Amino acid sequence: MGTIQQHHAKLYFSGENKNWDLATYQLDEIREGLDQATEVHEHFKDVKASLKDLRHMTDASMEETKNAIKNQSKSQFLNGFKNLTTSCNQCHQAAEHGFIVIQIPAAPMFSNQKFTRGPK
Repeated sequence: MGTIQQHHAKLYFSGENKNWDLATYQLDEIREGLDQATEVHEHFKDVKASLKDLRHMTDASMEETKNAIKNQSKSQFLNGFKNLTTSCNQCHQAAEHGFIVIQIPAAPMFSNQKFTRGPK
């Protein structure tokens, strides 16, 4: 899940900078990470619910964010990203891990990655 958190932050800064190609990539990485987590850990540590049963909780917000990226709409993206963040936290609550709270990042954690478009 830590890797998913990194992609969540990178997704935000990609969309914030209207780098739709990078945003598409980051959203796909989140989806892959969630899929892998549910395949590898149907039951994880002390989580009482099956991760496969919880996986659907992010589907609508992932689709909303995907559509915003496709439309290249920053305002739609920011709303979809907010909803994605909320659905992640709702899943954590359902998994009885409400102490893990994800938020919209305040600053890029990776100073070695450019989030604006272009190679420069």
